[in-house]
Formats: sequence, structure tokens, C-alpha cells
Amino acid sequence: MSTDEDTKIPESKPLSHSELMMHPVRFRVLMALSGRELTTRQIAEALPDISRASVYRHVHALHEGGLIYVTKELLNRATVEKVYTPVTGRATLVPEPERTPDDYLRYFGVFTQSFVDQFRVYVKQPGARPIEDGVSHWDEAVFLSSAERDALVAEIQAAVSRHKRNQPSPERVRFHVARILIPESPRTAVPTPADGTKGMDRP
Repeated sequence: MSTDEDTKIPESKPLSHSELMMHPVRFRVLMALSGRELTTRQIAEALPDISRASVYRHVHALHEGGLIYVTKELLNRATVEKVYTPVTGRATLVPEPERTPDDYLRYFGVFTQSFVDQFRVYVKQPGARPIEDGVSHWDEAVFLSSAERDALVAEIQAAVSRHKRNQPSPERVRFHVARILIPESPRTAVPTPADGTKGMDRP
């Protein structure tokens, strides 16, 4: 005989901040909000390839999940509009032991696809000229120790941070700058010398 406890629907587990942001639309919303404050209407205008209903739904999810917060409210034609901005430090992928390689592939896929979608919006606009407008993407391979890698990341962040205080002006265009570092092998792997011998056995 079943009881009320048996038929009770279990409560869903709240998504972590990393899980919450790793959705194509929610990630685009966070990209649109990066470094600025916008109403939901303004976010929708910044994402013309996404339906307004979808933008409103995912803005609500990000707010409920604690990734964005309301900085103020504006009165617009008798309607109160909330102004949102990201919560500093939360929209980042933090290490979690239970994550699998497939999890990381999914997260990376959402990240890279978001930039493909953003580029599609840009390049299909009348007058878009990728070379003249400063579109760039390049790859360099370098050998780095852990300390050198961290120093490089800090240098890149410092260079970008110097420009984050720039205010909009007729001479300025908003750019998205991404940073991707991918090691060719885990740090625990032992490289094999060119002569085929094991490094540990060499004199």
C-alpha cells in the first residue's frame, strides 16, 4: 500500500552556477551583460537572433540562480524595468571532482558556439567588414611551466582590464575578447625525447 511519502515528487536539485551558465542562450545573455548594466529589453535587442520570450525566460533563470542581480529599476511608460548586471566572480567554470571529460567537452562546446553565434550576428549586418573592423583569431603554441602559464594569464587579464574602464564613444566599438588555453597533454604525462628513449633513463 502506497503512502503520501511514496507518491511525493522529489525536489529537483538546484543547478550549480557552472551548470546554469552552460546553456547557449544563458551564456549569450552573460556575454551581452559583460561589463555593463542592461534591462531585459536591451539584452533582447543585443541578441537579435534569439526570440524575446527565450531571452526573458533565461534572464529570469540567471537571476533566480544568482548569476546576475538587479542594480536598479527604471520607470518606462508606466512599466518598471529592472536593470541587470553579472555578479562578479560567479560566471566562471570552477573545478568540480565529479565532472567527466564529456562534461568539459559540453561546456567548451557551449563557450565556443556562443562566439560563433556572436560572429554570425555581426558578419550578417549590412556594412560588416571583418578585416577593416578588426576581427582576428590566431593560434600560437608555447611551452610553459605552471608558473609561466599563470603569469601569462595574469598579463593577458591585466592588458584587457586596462581597457574595461573605457566608456562608449563614437570612436569606440564593443569587442568580445576571449582567452583559450589548451595543453596538448596532462601535466602528469612524461614527454618522450626525440631519440625515442625514456627521459628517466637518460644519463
